[in-house]
Amino acid sequence: MSTPQPTTSFNFQQSLQVLLNNSRNVYTQRSVAAFDAVQANANWTEALFTIGAGAAVAAVISAVFHPFSFVSVLFSTFIGEFIGAFIGVGILWAIAVYAFKGTGQFLPYMYTLSLIMAPVVAVDAILGIIPVLGTFAALLIALFAGYMAVLATQSVHKLSQGKAILTVVIPAVIVFVIGAIVSIVFAAFYVALLHSAH
Repeated sequence: MSTPQPTTSFNFQQSLQVLLNNSRNVYTQRSVAAFDAVQANANWTEALFTIGAGAAVAAVISAVFHPFSFVSVLFSTFIGEFIGAFIGVGILWAIAVYAFKGTGQFLPYMYTLSLIMAPVVAVDAILGIIPVLGTFAALLIALFAGYMAVLATQSVHKLSQGKAILTVVIPAVIVFVIGAIVSIVFAAFYVALLHSAH
């Protein structure tokens, strides 16, 4: 099935069709070539729509399960997902370009990664309401999304598989290490408080 080409003026139905077609293509083909093909649709209208669509679905799902704070959860989740997407892509782009001499521009990288993120954030919002099993499933999805991000990085930045993997893994490792350190500090502080109470 051919993917409708976006026009300069915004058309909701057409942009939605582009999103669904391109996201399906990269997820079903799972190849660098698939990401090469969808870059033809990379423009700010489609990128912002794709990010916004995923954030909106995640926000609505989260808000539905917090009826007493529906509006605040709706807006905070949407804004958080939207801003988080720009920050996350910006970090990956900077690593690819400045650490590994990647040649990709920010916009096509944003667009290709948004095709991965839009379904993921929506599914994560659903899994977030399922205790234990949802957390495990979300971890598996995150790993798969990381694999897809490697393919997108290879495509946009013309990097080897090894450099693309490092581009995606380095931020995750840094976040994990920082989280572990913070957890250890808080645990030590809590233990100290318990001992001082006795």
